[in-house]
Amino acid sequence: MKRKKLLLYGLVVSLTFSAISPVYGEVPGKAEEQTASGEEPSLSEEISGEEDNAAGDGESSPAPHDSQEKEASEETIGGEFQAESKTAAEAPKAPPQEVVPPDEDAQTTKKGWAEEDGIWYFYREDGTKATGWLTEGSLRYYLQEDGSLSLGLTKIDQTLYYFDPIKGHLRTDSSSWHIFEGEWYYLQSGVSVTDWKFIGSHWYYFYSDGKMAVGKLELGGSLYFFNKDGSMAVGWFLDTDGSWYYLNANGTAKTGWLQLGKTWYYLNSSGQMAVGKAVVGNTTYLFKDNGAMLSGGWHLFQGVWYYLRPDGGAATGWQKIGNTWYYLSDRGEMATGWVKSGTHWYYLKADGSMATGWLLDGKYWYYLNGSGAMQTGWFRQGKAWYYLNGSGMMQTGWVQVGNTWYYFNSSGLMQTGWLKLGSTWYYLDGSGAMQTGWLKLGSTWYYLNGSGAMQTGWFLDGKTWYYLNGSGAMQTGWIKSGADLYYLDSSGAMKTDWIKLEGIWYYLTPNGSAQTGKAVVSGKNYTFKENGAMVTGWYAEDGTWYYYDSDGQIVTGWLLLGKTWYYLKEDGKMATGWLKLGSTWYYLNGSGAMATGWLKLGSTWYYLNGSGAMQTGWQTIGKYKYYFYASGAMASGCWVDDCYLTSSGAMAVKQWIGDKYVGADGHYVSSVMLWPCPAYTRVSSDFGYRDKPTSGASSYHQGVDLAAPKNSLILAAASGTIVNASSHYQMGNYVEIDHGNGLHTIYMHMESRASSAKKGTKVSAGDVIGYVGQTGVATGYHLHFGVSVNGTYVSPWNYIPDPR
Repeated sequence: MKRKKLLLYGLVVSLTFSAISPVYGEVPGKAEEQTASGEEPSLSEEISGEEDNAAGDGESSPAPHDSQEKEASEETIGGEFQAESKTAAEAPKAPPQEVVPPDEDAQTTKKGWAEEDGIWYFYREDGTKATGWLTEGSLRYYLQEDGSLSLGLTKIDQTLYYFDPIKGHLRTDSSSWHIFEGEWYYLQSGVSVTDWKFIGSHWYYFYSDGKMAVGKLELGGSLYFFNKDGSMAVGWFLDTDGSWYYLNANGTAKTGWLQLGKTWYYLNSSGQMAVGKAVVGNTTYLFKDNGAMLSGGWHLFQGVWYYLRPDGGAATGWQKIGNTWYYLSDRGEMATGWVKSGTHWYYLKADGSMATGWLLDGKYWYYLNGSGAMQTGWFRQGKAWYYLNGSGMMQTGWVQVGNTWYYFNSSGLMQTGWLKLGSTWYYLDGSGAMQTGWLKLGSTWYYLNGSGAMQTGWFLDGKTWYYLNGSGAMQTGWIKSGADLYYLDSSGAMKTDWIKLEGIWYYLTPNGSAQTGKAVVSGKNYTFKENGAMVTGWYAEDGTWYYYDSDGQIVTGWLLLGKTWYYLKEDGKMATGWLKLGSTWYYLNGSGAMATGWLKLGSTWYYLNGSGAMQTGWQTIGKYKYYFYASGAMASGCWVDDCYLTSSGAMAVKQWIGDKYVGADGHYVSSVMLWPCPAYTRVSSDFGYRDKPTSGASSYHQGVDLAAPKNSLILAAASGTIVNASSHYQMGNYVEIDHGNGLHTIYMHMESRASSAKKGTKVSAGDVIGYVGQTGVATGYHLHFGVSVNGTYVSPWNYIPDPR
């Protein structure tokens, strides 16, 4: 019965230890993985051993005290215990006498260690259960409030202890990591440590309850950070809020300036690394996203420019950088726009540079001198005068100074000479004063009224009319007023009646306007150009051309000018395009010139002889014959009267047209070629692409194969001259015949050639030139018959009928 109880006790302890304790001896981060897998040390084998020992010793004490039993339980905990001493087998001591099972009917008082339902208790002399700490020899035990013996990890008054999971004594013989209720502890001599502890190669901090610290922690006025594994962080550390800290070798957070290599960083009073903009003292500094301090030159931050000194501090006030002046605020921000410094106003451009010279701000111009100060009052620049009011705004338009008017243009420049405002002209002398009355400039006269406006248009002086143009200058010669032309002599007087100028006649009506268009003068018809000149020679009206003789009279009928003929209809209009006179057609081009020779209209060709007459029917032109339809259009690319007209229109001679042959006279010749293999049985391979029938054969067949019995006759398809009669490793025995005009036929794979079939021999259609065979690259008895035109193989079916 006790053996069964001991086995049950071992199982209970094993299950209890699995539920409350991690794997003994692991460091944080590793025990979690092993605990999750559930791989607790197995106790079944050791418990069996204990049962055997118990059987050998007879009845044992209710408390585990056997030396062999301690060794087994220590081996169960983990490999690191195997190296520990196995002689400290002091377990709770049982009473010196044998424990006799109590008589169920008798009342007994328990003393010492007792096991009840697999749980150990310790009874005092008075029979009550002991609680709290209990020391026996060198071993310490802890009994819970209900008197039960503590096993494994147990928290007592905020301190974590480790008791042997089987025998219950405090394990003072080991130091190791443990995880308890999700928190890591480090137990030394079986008791959780607190405060600072150097473990392995790292410092750790444990709270007063023994829990290992992680994350940010302030101790003694200093800030520390601990990694996820609890080790104290040193160097750079990124906090969960995204802030960077730099931790000294002793773990404390650095504050103030920090130089690492050649790079400076700034950490505020909380230890946070500065990024972006930071004011240190009264000086602005800029930092990169990685905390590195920027220095030297211009830097843009959040849309604002700063100029940083070599030490990183932002410059302030007036600064000359290169050859340019800038103004920076007390915070180092680059200024733009108007700035008042002392008693003067200055303007800083969008790029921050101080403006000098002319400046347009809004709709007003200002002038800033070489030192950048804004100007007021009269201002002379070179030879130009300007006026700037008390606010520095440049003045434009009319300005009266004393009794004299001046004018300043939109650029503020005081004007001299001619000035146009709206549609009115004014004249300002060299001093800028506006002029009035008659004014002679050079050889030209002008008139300006009391307001200074220059006069233009017609002006009557006595009985004579004068004209002042849009520039106010009195005119001579031809002028246009309204829709009419007038002529003014050298004195400016307007003329009337006929006048001849440089060989050209003009007619001026009584009101002085020049006659234009068609008019009857003294009973004769004339035509005048828009400039008033009487028309002679060619003249176009409404897109139609007419011809006038030297007296200005219109011409009709045929007209020869130089070597070119023109035709003018009864109404004088010049003819263009097709013209039929009697039964003859003529063509006059767009300029009216009569066409001769070849004429192409659109895609159609015509031919007109030397007299301009359009030709029809068959015509020999040069070396060639052409055919023209009744419409005069040249025939091309078609058959006419069994003759073929090529694409150029010339009649084809001595050539093949598709499967037809035309002779020297251009007429179609029927039955060109004979069938070359009378005994053929089938067409075994056609012309063109094919699968190779055997190795060495071509995939593009340049002829047709006519299967036939061995030694069947092979005939010349047409008359010609044998140019090749030989043997070839692919073609076998073959014959090639030249039929003239680039046409050749070839006969391959002959068993043998006819004795008469020799190079240079002339043959006629139907002559025997060889016998069907299988020589060369061939898979059966057949004739390979090929046709080439100018060296290019073509389909033989264009020259012999396809029997299929």
